[in-house]
Amino acid sequence: MRLTIVRLFLAVVLCLVLLPGGSAFAAGGVSGKVVDDGGAGIANIPILIWQGTAPSGRPYEWPPTTKSGTDGSYSYADLPAGQYTLVANAGPAANAIYTSSDPVTVTVGEGQTVTQNLTISFVNVKGRILKPDGTAAGQGEAGALVYTADRAVNKFGICDANGVFKVGGLSPNIYYVQLQSVDLTNVVAPDPTIFRLTSATEVIDLGDLKFDASIKHLDVTVRRSDNTPPGGAVMVNAHKHGAATNINAFTDAQGQARLELRPGDWEVMVLRDMRPGAAEPDWAYGKPPVVIYFADNQIEETKSISFTVTAAPHTVTGAVKNPDGTTPADNTVFVVIHNQEGLGNNGPVQGGRFSIRVPGGSYLLGIHTGSATVGAPRLNPFIVPDTVGTTD
Repeated sequence: MRLTIVRLFLAVVLCLVLLPGGSAFAAGGVSGKVVDDGGAGIANIPILIWQGTAPSGRPYEWPPTTKSGTDGSYSYADLPAGQYTLVANAGPAANAIYTSSDPVTVTVGEGQTVTQNLTISFVNVKGRILKPDGTAAGQGEAGALVYTADRAVNKFGICDANGVFKVGGLSPNIYYVQLQSVDLTNVVAPDPTIFRLTSATEVIDLGDLKFDASIKHLDVTVRRSDNTPPGGAVMVNAHKHGAATNINAFTDAQGQARLELRPGDWEVMVLRDMRPGAAEPDWAYGKPPVVIYFADNQIEETKSISFTVTAAPHTVTGAVKNPDGTTPADNTVFVVIHNQEGLGNNGPVQGGRFSIRVPGGSYLLGIHTGSATVGAPRLNPFIVPDTVGTTD
């Protein structure tokens, strides 16, 4: 079977955003239900909510007091307008048989109440996360990323008050588990733990997984060609040479990030922020990874590198359909657009469509399905004109 692209539009998109200022805003909210895979409401599940597009730092309500009711319903009120990320944190109250939900990002408008259900699944893998001193990580301080080698599966489980994380909804496969710090500083994750799941009802207990104290630090700065910050978060990815270890960090408003790494060779890249609700970047990057080496010893080291991204003022849009004419599920198909030097961008297909910003030039387009049974069509190179206008 082959995947077909229905339409491809090349366009220059100009937009003007008017920001309100100096006025009072009516509070909004978010409500919904915590449900299992069959849609049944689950009671007494704590709901964590963060301002922004990712579960980063302390939640908006800390310690969390909002829990699902007897029918699984929950409600947050009095929220200022903005973006929020929610997680149904299925901990000891769920008797350890459920996982936390995947993070979901919602946009709350002025005076608006958004409805968002949160789905929790039966546990497939669990473990306890420890700090370098051997004590358990606190609620929301860390989590575990569970993924397949091809990244077709990528699930995050945040830890509860006892440091326990749980991830479910997995099918039989080989998986990697990478610890991720949310609110811990000066820690470095161990190399990924690998496990094999033989059935969808199997439960794997990995036991204790421990962070180490970090002594190898990498400071990263990302700038545009005019030396200004890129605007919005940029994901900095460090891949350990010869291993499956990937460490990610996100830049702040100044375009800066710090990664805590282990000794060895690391390939460091900048990528678009793929977290739920993240804005489409108006920049592109296409150079090879920067290789950084940290000595294999217990001597503290701090190194610095910088990246310069290229403005991407033009937008490529299009639609993607499955062989049977249906729309692919969101975030299961990815489109990559790049020139011969590797400069370009990528993005997910959502609602059957993609939107990717690039500089003007000649490009190739690739489609990644993550499926062994669905292939992508071979497309000819196309031109994105470096002028205002639309090419159909």
